[in-house]
Amino acid sequence: MRRADRLFQIIQLLQTHRLMTAEQLAQQLEVSVRTIYRDIQDLSLSGVPVIAQTGSGYRLDRHYHLPPITFSEAELEALVLGARMVQAWSDRELAGEATRALQRIAQVLPAQRQAALQDEELIVPNFYRYAQRDEDLPQIRRALKQQHKLALQYTRADGEASQRVIWPLGVFFWGKVWTVVGWCELRKDFRQFRIDRIQSLQVLAAQFQPNEQQTLECFLLQVCAAD
Repeated sequence: MRRADRLFQIIQLLQTHRLMTAEQLAQQLEVSVRTIYRDIQDLSLSGVPVIAQTGSGYRLDRHYHLPPITFSEAELEALVLGARMVQAWSDRELAGEATRALQRIAQVLPAQRQAALQDEELIVPNFYRYAQRDEDLPQIRRALKQQHKLALQYTRADGEASQRVIWPLGVFFWGKVWTVVGWCELRKDFRQFRIDRIQSLQVLAAQFQPNEQQTLECFLLQVCAAD
């Protein structure tokens, strides 16, 4: 969770509870108590009226309220459509996060805008479900963020089996299939792999640190230059 999101969540939690201790906040947000202390201090310095009651916890001044979130009808349509795309075309883990995001938006929307989140005219059918999306995509996303190498057992387009170790740099959705692009240790170059052709995947303990010629930005520049 980004720090800005965490600070917002602290305000939300303190608005909905009479008192919360640093330990309760840390448990809710899955961070350390020390992090909560720093966040509370930063909120106070930025003007948010957080009141500390010794031995009891924290609360917000009862006169303080975050301004309501407002979206235009078109903005809500974009959010709903985007979330439904994630729900239909990504893995179950990310789909669940999209659902929770819509629920969180619903909690703070004015009543007259609630119906927009239930719009049944925005439909995202899913005709291309396959197991690797739910099994491998979450692992690939985590390895990418933590810069862990991936070992792949892969079936190429010609049907031949291939074993690769790659440095995952990005994932792409092409309307039907997902691919992972990475720096391939075997080929010493960028390669893309269709996730539905991955037979097995292992996140390795070894991490990678790409140089400036091995980044996702460099790959995209090469693709643009080739076009």
